[in-house]
Amino acid sequence: MKKWMRKSLSCSVAATVLSLLVVGCGNSASTPESKQGSGGTLIIGATFSNLPNMDVYPDQGYEGRRFVGNQLYDPLIIDNPNTNSFDPGLASSWESKDMKVWTFHLRSGVKFQDGTAWNASSAVFNLDRILNKNFQYYYPQVAALLTARTKEITSYQAIDDMTLEITLKEQDSFFPSDVTQILFASPTAIQKYGNDDYQNHPVGTGPFAVAKVVPRQELDLVPNKDYWRGAPKLDQLILKPMSDPATRYAALLSSQINWAEVPPTETIPQIKQKGFQVVTKPYPHIWAIVPDMSKPPFNDKRVREAFVRAIDRKAMSDQLLNGASIPADGPMYPESNLYPKDAPAFDYNLDLAKQLLTAAGYPNGVTIAVNMPSSGSGNMWPLPMSEFIQQQEAKIGINITFRTYDWNQIITQYRAGFSGPMADANGIAYSLASGTLLGDLETSFVLKEPQGSDIMGYDNPQLDQLVRQAKASTDPAGRDKLLAQGWGIVQSDIALLPVVHDLNLRVLSPKVQGLVTPATWFVDLTTVWVSK
Repeated sequence: MKKWMRKSLSCSVAATVLSLLVVGCGNSASTPESKQGSGGTLIIGATFSNLPNMDVYPDQGYEGRRFVGNQLYDPLIIDNPNTNSFDPGLASSWESKDMKVWTFHLRSGVKFQDGTAWNASSAVFNLDRILNKNFQYYYPQVAALLTARTKEITSYQAIDDMTLEITLKEQDSFFPSDVTQILFASPTAIQKYGNDDYQNHPVGTGPFAVAKVVPRQELDLVPNKDYWRGAPKLDQLILKPMSDPATRYAALLSSQINWAEVPPTETIPQIKQKGFQVVTKPYPHIWAIVPDMSKPPFNDKRVREAFVRAIDRKAMSDQLLNGASIPADGPMYPESNLYPKDAPAFDYNLDLAKQLLTAAGYPNGVTIAVNMPSSGSGNMWPLPMSEFIQQQEAKIGINITFRTYDWNQIITQYRAGFSGPMADANGIAYSLASGTLLGDLETSFVLKEPQGSDIMGYDNPQLDQLVRQAKASTDPAGRDKLLAQGWGIVQSDIALLPVVHDLNLRVLSPKVQGLVTPATWFVDLTTVWVSK
């Protein structure tokens, strides 16, 4: 048997080449227990501009999924943040003989927090809600957000009370990865409150439940004592939207919060001196400029290369960001097994950047507009970073006007693409969790909206062919080799203007214990506790 791997995959899908059988295996997706202790209140200062909605696909980017969606709900397959593996979730196992028809054996004994039983009928209800336009509770707002993950599904049915079958349009080795993004809500709660009001009364099977909401200020969660993976150690989890890094830092120092996402990088030395825990770790994430390649100047690869070579990304990482990032040459981060080791790097070189810009027909420089978020999920420190880039690019004659928007506005603009509200922009600063899911290469650089997010006008037939081969592959090693080649093509074409890879900086009070530093964008809060 060959294991279906990403980076370190202890159990998830095994494939036999002869039978083309793919199965899920192992026990529940548990995480390491902290050595001792439990209880306390964890108060997180998040980068939200507002509290995320609480339906099965929260807004506010992946941070909404990290701190709200994954706490209230579960998927069939869990993207384990501690091991970067696919683990059994609401499905205890899964299999496919042809990688088109997938059978999920559902976990028995699980209930939603309102007492509703988890079974195949509940699963079908949730799939109808995002896929069946004739269903009474079909919800187009959520359906649209999940299109990239459900695009291959043609049908689904309950085989029996605890068995779900999903049929796809074609062979798809990426599908278990997509399944990790589909969360399940209580049918009883949706029927009781209706689609529009349900988000104010969310009910899942997840580790936490909503206790109180103070609009725009805080979301209070309490542990699900009957959680099927084991009750969380905390007594209470409080989420506070704090879009400004300085505000998060001040709140940390004054003990208003005991967990701060991405505080100002210039405060890192002081934070360490004060005894706080400074946590970083490489993970699949890049902060980049997404270029509009359908029009000048970024339709010319030489301009894209000039842009990248004009940024001293090492100085940005080491000096401006105090080691909270590393320079990026392409979307894939170096620790990934999908990293294209033979792809070209784009070292800082002002002379070459000027030559490239002149050769592209801009000897006197060029003026461009780039839309950017003021803060938000995964956006690190966009204001000082954009100022740094602006100063660097001016040295070669690229004059940038950065236009700042709220994060949710940026998300809306991105989904509309450069033919929508961004029609007069040349690029958009955007954080991408590239490599979190196996299908990210296809979603971001092959498929257009709504099935994908290739808004830059990028098209490479060789990449399309590699992705098709990888999707149909029954050999995990061969599939990953094809994906690495594909990421290399994207990097060589400079289809994304890379800046830095985020190292997932967060700062914790010394009282916060039990955190397993995540290897992905997401985080397991069930092991965390706060000492008195």
